Parts: sequence; C-alpha cells; structure tokens
Amino acid sequence: MRALFPGSFDPPVTQGHQDILRRAALLFDEVVVCVMFNANKAGRFPVPERLDRLRAAATDLSNVTVDSHTGGLLVDYCGEAVTPPTARSETPGPPARSPAPPRTSTPS
Repeated sequence: MRALFPGSFDPPVTQGHQDILRRAALLFDEVVVCVMFNANKAGRFPVPERLDRLRAAATDLSNVTVDSHTGGLLVDYCGEAVTPPTARSETPGPPARSPAPPRTSTPS
C-alpha cells in the first residue's frame, strides 16, 4: 500500500518530519514525500534545497521516494503520480438503494 506525505517542508527535515517519515516507512510498502509549493507564501528555503535535504534524510529508507509538485493542487498530484487511474461507471440519477433488512417478529 502507498502512502503520501505532503508538505511544504520549510524548514526541511525537522525532527517531526523524520519521525513521521520513519514510522510511515515501517507501515507502508511505499512512501512518497511530496514537497508542495505555495506561491502565496514566502518560503525560506528554495524547493531544490528542500528536496536535497529530504532525500538525504531518507537515504536509508529504500521504500521512500521524494518528489515535488510546484504547480497546482495536491489532488492533481495524486491523480498524476500517486493514485493509479480508476475506471468506474457513473449511473445517472439517484444512487441505488439497498434492499430493506428482513423484519423479525418477537413473540408477544
């Protein structure tokens, strides 16, 4: 199972980040760390430096990859990189109803 660990990581690699990363690496088959960029926030560290520091912190974790998404929403990144495409059918109209549970009678 895959896990996504998104964040701005600015400042990069705090003790909290390391703790979450190591715990996630034990719990999941694959962990993707995604450095997000918000143009409305003034960052202290450039994205390439954040990526380098996160990769250095994860060198001993073989199931961790570090990536970035600097344009758009996290949901866009998930659709492109993390979540496999999903095929499903959309039925027009209201959702189908489940049959009512069977009635039980109690002795009187």
